[in-house]
Amino acid sequence: MQTQPESSGADTMAARIKSKRAIDGLSQAEAARMWGFNKFTLQQWERGRCHPRGLHRARIESILAAPPMDAPARAIVAEMRTDARRAYLARRRAKAEKNSQMRRIRKAVNRNLARSGRLGNSAHKAEKRRIRKAEKRRIKNAKERARKAAIERARIRMSEIKKQRARIAEIEEERTSKHRPKQAFLDFSTE
Repeated sequence: MQTQPESSGADTMAARIKSKRAIDGLSQAEAARMWGFNKFTLQQWERGRCHPRGLHRARIESILAAPPMDAPARAIVAEMRTDARRAYLARRRAKAEKNSQMRRIRKAVNRNLARSGRLGNSAHKAEKRRIRKAEKRRIKNAKERARKAAIERARIRMSEIKKQRARIAEIEEERTSKHRPKQAFLDFSTE
């Protein structure tokens, strides 16, 4: 990607890219994903700050020469947008649920501390530290379990690879032994 734009070619290229994207009804992120470019690179091209060179130029020229997207392609893009939106909303819901749980836990801790008469600032901080330690321990244990599972999967995969290699060696041996010329039997007995 060149940082110094050509005065005439870059402006027309930027306009062509922007109009193609508008005709196809794509956002910059969708166009970059579908066309196989980095989003930032596509933004720079559209702004005219730089222009495509080499293979990128050839690829973008072929994309610009292609006919506009048809109805099925637009439906696929709309479905991609819907899926992306659903994933985003699911992440937001999960985060909100986690925050809600943490608020409930904090309230319960504060309530218990207030009942026991230990609601002082140091007791509250100690309870927070205890909760954080427990959470760190839980995460550490989960990571350790995941690491052990990955090692076990790798061990199983390696044994499968060894078996496959042994089978390949057997097949090779069978293949070569079938095509090996037989040696003549020599009789060294005395008459």
